[in-house]
Amino acid sequence: MAKNKKVKAQSAQRSRAKRAAKAKEQAKSRPRYIPPHLRSQAKTQLDRLLPVEDYIFWLCHGANYIASNYEDGTWEPIFPEIYEGGIVEPEEISRRVRLHYQDAFEGDLTAWGGKAKAILGWTVQSRTTVLIYVRETWRRLDDARDEATRPHSPKVWAVFSEVEALFNR
Repeated sequence: MAKNKKVKAQSAQRSRAKRAAKAKEQAKSRPRYIPPHLRSQAKTQLDRLLPVEDYIFWLCHGANYIASNYEDGTWEPIFPEIYEGGIVEPEEISRRVRLHYQDAFEGDLTAWGGKAKAILGWTVQSRTTVLIYVRETWRRLDDARDEATRPHSPKVWAVFSEVEALFNR
């Protein structure tokens, strides 16, 4: 009988260890909890790094680069006014992209692909995701942030060419 108790205890110990390992693995895949008092700090940091106005600019800026032909060097922006200080309303972005590509697909949204798909994909990205590519652009330009916001910059174009390729895999 003592032997059975010992075997049962070992079995129970193995079961507890398995459950603990499974719980630990599940905890890794869950999003990290951010306490409420730290959430505002994270938000203000994002506001400092990429304010909403800059976020909208980069959505349009990226759409212009993706719409243009990187291989041929043909610059065909959808939102040219952003380089002259113009502002595009957030609700206007997807509408203008759809209008820009409407003739090519005669209103059939299921046929959209290539550039239209990549541009729409880019323009619905979160501010955090856009910030990743903004930082990559700055890195490639050695922090020449003024050049990053100009039209047809080769290094910026290369970044958005990669973004387009990601959406069209």
